[in-house]
Amino acid sequence: MKTVLLFPPTWHPSQPYLSLPSLVGFLKQAGVSDVTQRDLGIEVLEQFLSQDTGRETYERMRRRSRRWSGWAPREKRGLRARSTSRV
Repeated sequence: MKTVLLFPPTWHPSQPYLSLPSLVGFLKQAGVSDVTQRDLGIEVLEQFLSQDTGRETYERMRRRSRRWSGWAPREKRGLRARSTSRV
C-alpha cells in the first residue's frame, strides 16, 4: 500500500515541522515500506522564489509600468483638481 503524508503550506520557513519525518520513520520501522512525505510549504516557496516565477513577475510589472507611463496627475492633464471638502 502506497502512503503519502502531506504537510500544507501553513508554516514559517525557519520553523520546520518535525512530526511528518518522525511519523514516516515510525511507519517504516513498523513495516510500511512505501511511505513518502511532501512538504507543500517548501514546494510552494521553491516555486515562488524560482527564476521562472521571478522573470514572469518582472515582465508583468514592466508591461504594467508601460501602461502607466502616460499617466499624470489631474492638474497636468488639464483637468481641475477634485475638491475633497464637503459642505
